[in-house]
This record gives sequence, structure tokens and C-alpha cells, in this order.
Amino acid sequence: MTGGLKRLSQSSFVRGVAALSGAQIASVAIPLMAAPIIGRLYTPAECGPLAAYMAFSGSLGPLSSLSFDKAIVAERTEKGARALVGITIGISLAVALAVLLVVVPVIAFGQRAQETNDVWLWFLALPLSVALAGIGFAGTEYAVRHGRFGLIGRRRVAFSVVPVVATIGFGFAGYGANGPSI
Repeated sequence: MTGGLKRLSQSSFVRGVAALSGAQIASVAIPLMAAPIIGRLYTPAECGPLAAYMAFSGSLGPLSSLSFDKAIVAERTEKGARALVGITIGISLAVALAVLLVVVPVIAFGQRAQETNDVWLWFLALPLSVALAGIGFAGTEYAVRHGRFGLIGRRRVAFSVVPVVATIGFGFAGYGANGPSI
């Protein structure tokens, strides 16, 4: 039995699954563990703008690459895969530009329609979020193509830790609702 476990633990497939699973668990657990701290630092009214931004960002992010990133893994040649990475990044930047062209008038209208600007400040980050999502998707699929599952896992954890640390840091610094949007 120990021989089978040893062979299983040496399998690159099992190590890849373990790296991705562990990273996924950590990337979900980190924000959940930080939620009580963030809940104490920000009022519910201050969390509203973040929720609105996250709803739009979460919806537009997956659309950013128009799913061209999925072709990177399936491409037969390395040259073609690299070309698809470039195409995916270009598409993501074009989608981000389109989002910017929509967001700017919405922000202008929103600032005139409301006394508070907190919600609209969050939307300034939306085009950047969309572009980074598409670039991240391209990088992830390229890493999958090359079996770099540990890298993918570290990226997932970093994308979970950085916003949590920034949100807590801005909260302690007293930036209020605008802190996480900086």
C-alpha cells in the first residue's frame, strides 16, 4: 500500500490537482476569514459601492477575453498559442476600452444625479478590472498549456490576498468608502 501511495504522491497529475485545489480553498477562505475585520472597518453604506462595483466587475470580467483564451490550450503549435495570447490580450484591451466609453458618461450622469460620488468612483476602476481579467485569463490558459499548476495556484492566492490586505489597510487608514477604490 505504501508503494501505491508513494507512486501516487509522485504523480505530476496528483501534484497539479493538489496545488490547484489547495489554492482554490485558500483563495476562498482568505476573504471569508477577513470579512469580520472588514465588517468592523466599514459601515454597510460604505460597503454598498464595493458591492455594486463587484457585481459589474464579476459580470464583465469573464466577457473580457470573449473566450479566446480557451483556444490557447487547444492550439497545436507553440507559435500559434503565443499568437492567441496576444490576440486575447488585444481583445481584452478593446473590451476594456468599450467599457471605458460606457463608464465615463455613466459616471458623469451619476455625479450630476446624486450628491455622493462614492459609487461612481468605484466605476473608474472597472475598465482596468476588465482588462486585467482578460490578461489574467490568457496567462492562466498559457500556464495550463505548459502544466504550470503551481504558478496558477499562487496567482489565485495572490489575487485573493492583495485586495483583502488593501481593503483592511485602507480601512485602518480611515479612507472609508473610497479607500478600496484607490
